[in-house]
Amino acid sequence: QAGEAADQAVLPLARANARLAPTWVGDVAEAIARCVRDDHPARLRSFELYGPEVLTLGEIVHAIRAAAGLRTPIIPLPDGLGRVQAQLAGLLPGTPFSLDNFRSLRTDSVGKVDGYAALGIVPQPFTPWLPTLLHGPVRQRRLDGARKLQR
Repeated sequence: QAGEAADQAVLPLARANARLAPTWVGDVAEAIARCVRDDHPARLRSFELYGPEVLTLGEIVHAIRAAAGLRTPIIPLPDGLGRVQAQLAGLLPGTPFSLDNFRSLRTDSVGKVDGYAALGIVPQPFTPWLPTLLHGPVRQRRLDGARKLQR
């Protein structure tokens, strides 16, 4: 999806001011592992798991694009145009954005109770793991580069 938007002069973004608290998948996996242990008192409870930073969707998209080396300005769309964007994007292969996504962004996705703290986990902030998420671990990038040289 980043490749689809790479050549745009601007990036129109629906619900750019929606607030989110992205969380690292490794932190979620650790929380699950701690909860499923038979001896853990938390195994029959539910937890809100959210990252330590509250960011807008626009800030998240900007950070992802910057980490990918893309400097296209992001233009927040009014809700009427955002709905049209979601309807059209919902028709594309892979459905990069849907009307359901648009509607769900009406409600901020941030927590009220720190589930990670209750489990003794310090969650990772958003931006440090972006390069790994976008490009893979350093070892994997080296292997991919070596494969390209052999072709």
